[in-house]
Amino acid sequence: MKGMTKMNNIVLDVYGYRCLAKVFYHRNGEFKLQLPREKLQQLCVEQSKRIEIYFYFNMKWSEMILAHLVAELRMIGFSTVKLACPYLPFGRANKPEKEYGCRKDILSTFFKMLKAAEIDEVCTSDFHLNIKSNIFHGIKFRNIKFSELWQEEIAKISRIHNNDKFLVFAPDSGAVDRAWQTWTVLSHNLPSNPLYCKHIQFCKERTENGIEIYCAGNYANNEQYQNRICIIVDDMIDSGKTMLAAIEKVREFKPKKIYVLVTHLLNDEFKAPDGVEFMWKFDSVQEA
Repeated sequence: MKGMTKMNNIVLDVYGYRCLAKVFYHRNGEFKLQLPREKLQQLCVEQSKRIEIYFYFNMKWSEMILAHLVAELRMIGFSTVKLACPYLPFGRANKPEKEYGCRKDILSTFFKMLKAAEIDEVCTSDFHLNIKSNIFHGIKFRNIKFSELWQEEIAKISRIHNNDKFLVFAPDSGAVDRAWQTWTVLSHNLPSNPLYCKHIQFCKERTENGIEIYCAGNYANNEQYQNRICIIVDDMIDSGKTMLAAIEKVREFKPKKIYVLVTHLLNDEFKAPDGVEFMWKFDSVQEA
């Protein structure tokens, strides 16, 4: 489009029929939305008045683009709008007020904005927090759990190493449930012996020197926990400091192999150390 410097695509799905909404940006960052209006009108009449938007909140003016898009879709005739958003923002908005000088209700404010934009449903993947339904403001919410997303890969790892024992690591307290879910999937594919698979939680402290990871038990020096297939799980990597510290701590267990499974990659410069098999599901890097 003339005079525009950049473009993003947004996938729209009507009962399995997909098309693209296009977002064009002016040089100053303002945007223009282009829709396949005739195709959408046809789908709305012939297929369904329910539409699904596949959306990443990593574009400039994301909230404004979403609100404008939903308004256009309502004008076309769609009565139900579902937002499929792999990485839902503000999941880390649970820090103490004294640390950031603001209240902890930013997530509630975010859902108020979605409600104002007339979003009916939200589906996300491996959301950072366990949240209560009272912040959704009437929006139907679904979170796809870590084990649902990674079940196939975890089962494959267990088949590849079917003669080995496993350790599953949570880098900090926030990843404990994901480690438990991983352990559960592994246990279904391993001999019914509790010694074959164990999950371990690391403790994390932020110090002036950076992030320190330590293990509450003396597992690393216990031979029965050495020479195992080690899997580190978490929902996201941002700076990557926590994960790198966790990898170094896992090396103390003298592992046979290390896997890292992370749902959301927020840092495209993150590189796993040599010898570590790193897998991630969604590239949620913020655009410049």
